[in-house]
Formats: sequence, C-alpha cells, structure tokens
Amino acid sequence: MTPNIPKEIKALVAALQLRGSQSEQLQGLSDSEWKSLLSFCEWASLTFLLLQVQSNGFPRWVMERLERNAADNTRRFERAKATYLEVAKALESSDIQYVVMKGFTKYPDYVSDPRLRMQSDIDLYCPGDAIHQAYSALSAIGYYPGQTVDYSHADHLPTMFREGDWTWRGNVFDPDMPLSVELHFCLWNEKTTHFSVPGLDGFWERRVMRSLEDFTFPAFCEVDALGYYALHTLRNLVRGVPIARDVYELALFLHRHAEDTSFWATWREHHEGTLRSMQSIAFCIAKAWFGCDTSPDAQGEIDHLSPAIQQWFHSFVYSPLEAMFHPNKDHVWLHLSLLNSSKEKQTILRTVLWPARFPPLRTPAADFDKFGQARKGWPAQAHVKYLFYFVSRSVHHMRVLPSTLWHGLRWWASQRQPGKQFWIFLAASFFLM
Repeated sequence: MTPNIPKEIKALVAALQLRGSQSEQLQGLSDSEWKSLLSFCEWASLTFLLLQVQSNGFPRWVMERLERNAADNTRRFERAKATYLEVAKALESSDIQYVVMKGFTKYPDYVSDPRLRMQSDIDLYCPGDAIHQAYSALSAIGYYPGQTVDYSHADHLPTMFREGDWTWRGNVFDPDMPLSVELHFCLWNEKTTHFSVPGLDGFWERRVMRSLEDFTFPAFCEVDALGYYALHTLRNLVRGVPIARDVYELALFLHRHAEDTSFWATWREHHEGTLRSMQSIAFCIAKAWFGCDTSPDAQGEIDHLSPAIQQWFHSFVYSPLEAMFHPNKDHVWLHLSLLNSSKEKQTILRTVLWPARFPPLRTPAADFDKFGQARKGWPAQAHVKYLFYFVSRSVHHMRVLPSTLWHGLRWWASQRQPGKQFWIFLAASFFLM
C-alpha cells in the first residue's frame, strides 16, 4: 500500500484478509489511532467487520463501543424490516412489481448476519412506468422527495423521506433513525457513465422470491445479484465514490464460491462476455485488497482484461482507498480505458478534472465533512457557509489537478510511448475545462 494510507487502515486491511489474516497490527494501535480507525469505519460502513476479526488485545473501551454499536444496529434491523414491510404493502396493494436491492438482501452470501450490516435506506428497482406508480404509492403513505441534493447523476429518483420528529444525535447506528426509500430506474446508467453494459434485461426476467427469517421479498437470482453488485462497485469506482465495504463483501462472495462450479457455469450461461468482463474489474480489486480466492471462471475474466485496465491496476489499485484520506482522481484513467469515443473521453476528463456543476445551495455537504461530522468554525448563515464550501471544493480541484495529470501521463506512457495524438488530446481536454 502507499504511504498515504494511514497505519490504522493498513492494520484493518491486514486483519480482513480472507487468506492470511493478521490482527497483530490492530493490537498495536494507540488510543488515538483506534479513535481514528473507528471514525473511519463508521464513515466507510466497516464497523461490524471489526467484530468479526480476532479481537484479542483490543482495548476494552473499543470492544464496549463496538458491542454497543452492534446492539443498536440489531434494533435498527427491526426498524429496517418494519419499514420494508410497510413499503411492500403499499406497493403490492397497487399491484406494483419491484425488486429489493442491497441492504438485507446481501445476507447470507455477502454478510454473515443482516444485523451486522448498516442500512440507511430501502433500495428498490422498478422498471418502466412502475417507478412512477411506486412514487405515487409511497407519496400516499407520507413519503416525500429530498430537495437538497443534486440527483442528476443518480440511478434513482430523489431519495424519499418521511416527516418525523427524529433529530441527529451523533449515532450512525441510532435505532430510531428512520430509513429512506430509493426508487431505482436502471441497473446501469449509460447517460452518466458514457458506456453501456449489455445483457441486463434478463435480470428482471430471472427475479426470484427470497425469504429472510419471518418475511419474504422479490430479489435478483444469485448470479444476477453478483452481476448487479459488481457493476454497482464498478460504477462507484469510476465515479470516485468510496467502495471499501462493497469491495469486501464482493471479496467474501468470491472466496466462499471459489469452488462452486455449478454457480459459475450458470453465471457464464446467463452473462455474456462484455457483462462478465465489466464484473471482473470489481473482482480484480476485491482480490487485490482482501486476498480472496477466485474461481477459474472469475480469474479467467480478470486475466483477459485489456492491457490498459491491467496497467491501471498495476499503478493505482490502492488509489480508491488512498483517496479517502489524500484526495486523488486516478479513477478517471480507468474510466477512460472503458470508453471508445474520443469525444466521450474528453467529456469525462473535463468533467472530472474541473466539474462545471456544484451541489445546490442547501447541500448537506456544506454542513458535514466526509466523516459525517458537523463542520467546525464555519458560519451558520446558509449563503456564507455555501461560499466556504464552494471555495474549499475549488481549492480541492486545483490541488489535485497537477498530480492527476502527472499520474495519467505515467499510466499512458507505461502502455506506449506518448505520441502526437496523446498530447493533442491532453491539451484539448485541459483547455476546454
């Protein structure tokens, strides 16, 4: 790993290895490093993975905090079930078809216990006109769309909330915190990623009913669930969104199913070549970060990734993790390697290097930092606070720009000797920002 990844995070990754797990580094952390690690885990939704590693030598206060978090989340799981059942009743009474994604559906293949996974919303996929019917049905039982976030790049309608008297008390596992609902209109957003992934239509046709304890729900079949979660990880990877929890859960699935020849035969049968290749990008980062075993089919797809993508992993495999502490935009070079059109490449490069759009005035990002903590020292007045936020984001983009271009040049040069066309492309992209 790079020096920009803190010691405590390296210790966590070492402890989470699916082969050769080592918790000794965690045992050697100081109290301040533990506090830093716990804050990171809350932000990255990795808290409960700490409960699943060898905890001998952990400070008592750390174990007490983790156990308190787990107790809160156990009660929160009951709220998640109740919220889903109420939403399901409203949709089914209007004969609206849907599929539940993420959240508790990841049990048992991706998480060992649904009570040991933080869930903040209910994610539903509703194809075609069903999504508008679902929106109306949820509105009828008191849900309303959020207005403070820019959803132009989202794969779902504006997140739907419910009125209530709950207030934030600093506990991300608060059992009383209500869950929102997100209605997804696509499984892959070609409009925002600028490239398509074929073969997704069959996911809806192969949906199944699943059971979890005392309730049932519609979900993707096992091979399609893997496909969706891998594509979801890839989507967040090329957008520069934190992916640590998704990558670990994917690694756990791959590790558990490495010798399941029947599963991988069905996977190959249902998923065509390009779809398998896109998933293998997420498989590759899962194997690199957490040392999971992979089936011959999954490994074969990884081995057949293009030289440009292989070189990106060689140069930047830990960049997404590093970016959570020291910002970088190395993900843009992976994104470019997935595009065929020069015009699309210039669009993505220009958008990532210097975004033309900023979040709306009352964005929560102006109130909270990346760890979800209230910003300290910033003015309370909304317009002035937004000005602070705008300036801070502008400084961020200016600071990251030189290293991004330098890393891109190195990545390009590692594949070939840069020629005239590269310099024209890079210069044009820069001056069109």
